[in-house]
Parts: sequence; C-alpha cells; structure tokens
Amino acid sequence: MNHTLRNALALMAGLIAAFVFNSVTLQLLGSLTGMEAQSEMTPEEIANHLKNLKPWQFAVPFAAHVLGSFAGGFIAASLSKTQPKVLAVTVALIHLAGGVAMVMAFPHPIWFVILDLTLAYVPIAWLAYKVVRR
Repeated sequence: MNHTLRNALALMAGLIAAFVFNSVTLQLLGSLTGMEAQSEMTPEEIANHLKNLKPWQFAVPFAAHVLGSFAGGFIAASLSKTQPKVLAVTVALIHLAGGVAMVMAFPHPIWFVILDLTLAYVPIAWLAYKVVRR
C-alpha cells in the first residue's frame, strides 16, 4: 500500500479511536458527574451543570481526554510505517481543538483549563507513540 494512503488511513483511524474513546469514557463515567445524557442537554443546561461540578468531578472529562488521546495516538502510530510520531501528534492536535472549543463554549475553572489543555492531549499522544516504538 502506498505510504501516503496508509498514513491518511492511519490518521483517520486514530481520529475515530480518539473520539470514540472520549465519548465512551464520558458516557460510562458520566454518572459520577450526573451528566449521563449530555447529548440530550441544551447548551444552557450543560453550562449550568459545569458550574456546579465539584473539583474531583473534573477527573471524568480529564480521563476521557487522556484515554482518547492515548488511544488515537496509539492507533495512528501503530498503523503508520513512515510518520508515526507526526500522526500521533496530529491526532492529539485535532482532539485538542475539540477541547479548546469546549472550554471556549462553556465556563470551566481555570485550573482545569490549564491542566487539561496542557497535559491531556499532545503529551499523552506522544507517550502513546513512545509505547508503540518501544
């Protein structure tokens, strides 16, 4: 298979994995934050819910972002033969764009924004790349 096509497919597979792991983690652990049916909530309800979360409850979205970034980076790096690091980090950057959109759309504590956006995406995908290349 041509390297460009293989890398494009690896990137798509990594992105799908990142977003599936992120969504599934939020759905499975959502009961810890009382947000099981987020897809059925209005933007106002989501914003109000986020305002009332206790600090420990932010571990749920953080875990979802970490698991999504790791899974997506791992899949992309595993499938690529020529650009595993680039693809793993690209998955993380696209996943990060979703995180940035979320913190811009809804109020979050500043400590969570800093922690989440700096640690849950690119460093985790880079770690996944390192695990693949071991």
